[in-house]
Amino acid sequence: MNQTENRFPRRKVNTFLLFLLASFMAWLISKLSDTHTDQASFELEYINVPDSLILAGASKQEVGVRLEATGFQFLGFNFNKHKVAIDLTELTHDGNRFLIPAAVYREQVEKQLPASMEIRGMDRENIYLDFNEISEKPLPVVSRLSISLGKNHMMDSIPVIDPDTVMIRGPINEIDTIKHIYTRKKKLTDITEDFIEEVSLKVPDGLRNTRLDREKVQISAQVFRFSELILEVPVEVQNLPEGTEIKTFPPNLPLLIKADVERLKSLSPNDFRLIADFSAPRENENFLSVSLRKKPSDLHSVEIEDREVEFILKRQ
Repeated sequence: MNQTENRFPRRKVNTFLLFLLASFMAWLISKLSDTHTDQASFELEYINVPDSLILAGASKQEVGVRLEATGFQFLGFNFNKHKVAIDLTELTHDGNRFLIPAAVYREQVEKQLPASMEIRGMDRENIYLDFNEISEKPLPVVSRLSISLGKNHMMDSIPVIDPDTVMIRGPINEIDTIKHIYTRKKKLTDITEDFIEEVSLKVPDGLRNTRLDREKVQISAQVFRFSELILEVPVEVQNLPEGTEIKTFPPNLPLLIKADVERLKSLSPNDFRLIADFSAPRENENFLSVSLRKKPSDLHSVEIEDREVEFILKRQ
């Protein structure tokens, strides 16, 4: 048998198979185009919860329906999980529990279906809902912003948090023990100029139904370059015995002062007071302890180089 004769039956088989496939597809399209009734289910999504309440649970998470639709539409249902919204503005109360009557949510479901679909049967049970009552209170914000300043730089005051108080809203059993709200941890390094940093707030772990009235706060501070000044300030002795004179060694003590350059230029020894109390207890009878009793409040730091002086006491 030659090669041409072998091909002939094979062509017949292929043509027959194509005919069968075309026939099957025509039949399938015809069936899918037909309208028929079948079961389907919708996942329920509850919306428009009253502001004073938090939804804690519902007697239904999905609803079964008997639908009249085309085969193509049912085929789509098998590939997609369909949701319908249940609007809780139509919530009612039977004296004991909140509920959505079956007739109400059926109407809501029908409005969300394509015009070519019709409900032929549906669950007739009411949907019962559980809520937690909402409470709210103001809480101070505590910063967890870590700030590392550049060399010879300082902040003129503690960082400012804006706003420094936020409202927390949730069930009483979740929020009654919360005393403050932390920001999330964040690091700023080598800061040499004024800054305003936006930082996220952190709701304590485990609070499923609690919310803050805002997600972020701003933290800001003014930063300036400082310099140092050593200023000699006289030591004053108080509470001397009557009829005596005293001489301290040295008579002045140096103060190491850190502040803005312009501020340092305006300082004088009269802006400070170093006091030694003669009547105070002392470990060494030949030395008096010295303390800084007066200094301007706007200086970054003031340090006494030495906190003791020797003395000679003379009778008048």
